Amino acid sequence: MRDGGYDVRVLKEEFGAGALDDEWLPTAIANGWILLTKDDRWRYRQAERDILVNAKTRGFVFVSKTARATEIVETIMACMVKMAKIIESEAPPFIAHILLSRHVYLVLPRNDAANAPSR
Repeated sequence: MRDGGYDVRVLKEEFGAGALDDEWLPTAIANGWILLTKDDRWRYRQAERDILVNAKTRGFVFVSKTARATEIVETIMACMVKMAKIIESEAPPFIAHILLSRHVYLVLPRNDAANAPSR
């Protein structure tokens, strides 16, 4: 992604290995960084969800249990225009899912049938 001209910050580079969410999330959000992760567990952790919502996070979660690193990067790069439209049009907080099929849809603030991909 850096080769594509994007300013990318990697958690381990910025905060060291094993940094806890409550340590790095506030700093990342205060700096206006867009969260890009594969960690979709925030939906099941109320404390983490509260941090994301209260800090007005703008984030994207890549959702796939089987995708290889190259597939993830290719998919995210192919979705950059869609992601930029969401960043421009949605007030924070928001979280969107990115699928290997290159579908990008909001799960926070809403998760309705119009946003969810057809299966």
